[in-house]
Amino acid sequence: MRKLWKIVIGLLIFLLYFAGTANCQYNNHLILKKKGKNIKHYIKGDPIMLQLNKLKTPIEAYILAIGEDFIVIKEDPIPLKDITGIVKVSGLHLRTAGAMLNIAGPGLILIDGFNSLLRKFRPVFGTNILIAGASIFASGLILPLFQSKVYDMKKGYYLRIVPADPETYHNIKQTKYSPSL
Repeated sequence: MRKLWKIVIGLLIFLLYFAGTANCQYNNHLILKKKGKNIKHYIKGDPIMLQLNKLKTPIEAYILAIGEDFIVIKEDPIPLKDITGIVKVSGLHLRTAGAMLNIAGPGLILIDGFNSLLRKFRPVFGTNILIAGASIFASGLILPLFQSKVYDMKKGYYLRIVPADPETYHNIKQTKYSPSL
């Protein structure tokens, strides 16, 4: 009986291992490259921040699908040739952190005024608190400027879609997608 359970458990582990491998190979992959080196790898469901030809501000969304020469973001197919850059976002998102500091600076000044009211003093804002609040607010304005690195498609970076089907992979031309200058 124990031998039967060992066989069943071994068979389940074997099937689960290959089911996971097959699932990963089902979708196309989007790869950001420079000089033949893989910089970033995306699959369906990954978050991505793009800059397009038409827009100055980046679009942040999840990849819904990856086609042969386009990706689908927010229900819209975007051809790879329309992508001018991919914004690298890692760790702390400084744009959000900057917005929080812009709220925290004046908030510190208001809390100091509220505390003086609770102690039955008239609201007097001390110079130390004003300097601290102003410096927090100013750092919130400056912080997003250092936030992101943009992988610019005009500077040697390019996008490549690797199809999930190995036969299709060998039959396609290896094309680099970069916007026209």
